[in-house]
Amino acid sequence: MKKDSAGFNRFKLLIWPGLMGIGLWALFLFNQWAFVNHHLVMSDARWSYGMGFALIAGFMLGGLTRLGPAVPVLVWRTLTLIMASLMAWVEVSLHHYPSGYAGILVASAVLGISVLCLFARLLPPGRLKVLWLSESIRLDPSVSHGNGTPQE
Repeated sequence: MKKDSAGFNRFKLLIWPGLMGIGLWALFLFNQWAFVNHHLVMSDARWSYGMGFALIAGFMLGGLTRLGPAVPVLVWRTLTLIMASLMAWVEVSLHHYPSGYAGILVASAVLGISVLCLFARLLPPGRLKVLWLSESIRLDPSVSHGNGTPQE
C-alpha cells in the first residue's frame, strides 16, 4: 500500500472504520433477529446496546485518532461521544420500537459510549496514542495527563 508523508499506511486508516461498520451491522442484525423472535427481554437488550455501542465507540475512537493524530485527545473523545450517540439513535429508530423502549435503549447505548470515553479520559494521552495509534513513543513524566496538571 501507498504511504503518505507522515508514514501512515493508508490501509491502517481503513481498519477502524471497517471494524466499526461490521460491529454496527452485526449489532443491528442481532437486535432485529432477537426482538422479532422475542428472544431478548428488555434487560438483556439494554446490555446488548450498552456493550455493543461501547465496542463501536472504541472502533470510532481508533478511527478518529488515525485520521487526526495531531488533534488533542479531548476532541477525539467529544466527537466519539456525539457521533456514536447519533448512530445509536439512528440504529434504534430503524427498528421502530415502541417509544418507551426506544428511549431506554438509546440511553443504554449512550451510557456504554460514555463509559468508553471516560476510560479514554482516565488514560494518559501518551498511553492513549499508543493504544489506538500503535505508536511507540517515549512518555515524558512531566507531561500533563489530560487533566491540566503535570504528573508528580
